[in-house]
Amino acid sequence: MAGCEQLRQAIEKRFGKPVFLVANVSLISEQTVRRIAEESQTEGNSWRFRPNLLVNLDGGAAFDELNWVGRVLRIGDKARIAVTEVDERCVMITLDPTTSAPAPQILKCVVQQHNKCAGVYATVLTPGELRTGDGISLEH
Repeated sequence: MAGCEQLRQAIEKRFGKPVFLVANVSLISEQTVRRIAEESQTEGNSWRFRPNLLVNLDGGAAFDELNWVGRVLRIGDKARIAVTEVDERCVMITLDPTTSAPAPQILKCVVQQHNKCAGVYATVLTPGELRTGDGISLEH
């Protein structure tokens, strides 16, 4: 975060006004990844979707995260993100991130069965350290 703070200060100095840097993240649930793998008859590889955050919806269903648009999500003790929009997927999800091997049936599945959407985008409201196993909850 030190680099971000230095960048923010440099921009403020240049323009003579206070500024805030906003970080965007992508999020998808393990349940959504598994459902797409089942429907497209492919291996469930979450890295194919290149998420910043992979969450387990413990008791939730695939694609539940799409219902969070417009809500604020708390992760762990401090971090908060505002879910801003659904993630309309493109050809990148067809490429294995390690081997670049194509699997076009994945995008075909997402387009035909899920209106091109899998996962969401969010904006960081309150930064915080995240750890595997941290709880997540929607704010009211």
